[in-house]
Amino acid sequence: MRSKEVAALAGVSVRTLRHYHQLGVLPEPERASNGYRDYGLEHVARLLRVRRLAELGVPLERVHRYLDDPADGRADHDDAAALLDDLDRELAEQIARLEAQRERVRRLREARARPEVPAGLQELMDVVGVGALGAGVAGLAGMVAVERDAGLLVARLAEGPDGEADLAGYADGALRMDRERLAAVTARFAELPEAATDAPEAVAALAAELADLARPLLEGLTTGALGERIAALREDEVPDVADDPRLTGAQAAVLVEVGRLLGA
Repeated sequence: MRSKEVAALAGVSVRTLRHYHQLGVLPEPERASNGYRDYGLEHVARLLRVRRLAELGVPLERVHRYLDDPADGRADHDDAAALLDDLDRELAEQIARLEAQRERVRRLREARARPEVPAGLQELMDVVGVGALGAGVAGLAGMVAVERDAGLLVARLAEGPDGEADLAGYADGALRMDRERLAAVTARFAELPEAATDAPEAVAALAAELADLARPLLEGLTTGALGERIAALREDEVPDVADDPRLTGAQAAVLVEVGRLLGA
């Protein structure tokens, strides 16, 4: 039999057959006098065994070791049981990961969030987001974008066993904010002039108000595992908001001063 017929009989592609040959999982038969490789029953049977094991999820390097057991390719009962136990455990782990992934998709759909934005972050931004407070307000586009991106960084740092709880604490702090006052401060932020030197008093006043408003919110960022991760960051490990081109010079100055006032 030629490679095309063998592949068709085993239900694989010729490319897969060649891949198995390259990995050494399926030995290549010797070439006949006409120059073609002639596959026999043992090759077909070996290919079928490889395919079955691969479909079960056995890594190809392990397929090689399993099929090349000293007992003529037949593993004893204990070896087979151990292999199946390992497969069952790995499949259970895959199912758990898929279920967690599906839960994240469900939460994203409920939060009407963009797929690349964690649902917890979207929920948080719905509570305190500048985008919600100042939607359509001229001059806020940069701050909305910066807030979203900073939130993505916070969500990344919150990844881990306690991350969801820490992020929830952050959201609880957001709920305690004076939203009416925040909306007023946000509107003034949007009206800042281009350069900080044109309104130094306005910059200082806005920074003081934003820092005061943000203190309850930041309680969730200074405790637990999330707080430890943030505290461990060096200055050169996070982007500098002062260099963000989406903010005016005055807006960047306000946020830098807020960070200084809060000890960030």
